[in-house]
Amino acid sequence: MIKMYEQRQQSDRWSILPPYFQMTIVECDAIRRVECYFNGSMIPIPPISEVDEVYVPLNIRNVHWLLGVFHLRNRTLTIYDRFVI
Repeated sequence: MIKMYEQRQQSDRWSILPPYFQMTIVECDAIRRVECYFNGSMIPIPPISEVDEVYVPLNIRNVHWLLGVFHLRNRTLTIYDRFVI
């Protein structure tokens, strides 16, 4: 993930949340932590207002990984799963 951000251009309009983000929203004090991801205070993640897509790795029961892509402009979510054709 850090490698992707190192190659990210200032004009790029995407962001990726870390794999542990999913666990962050379950913990206590989650609202404050989640706000950091969206207001730009969590370096190197840009503010949500500056991106069109947010990539989110999702873990199901510590067994299976999916990728969720939030398309903010049209308010849709795409789920990528290698087991679904």
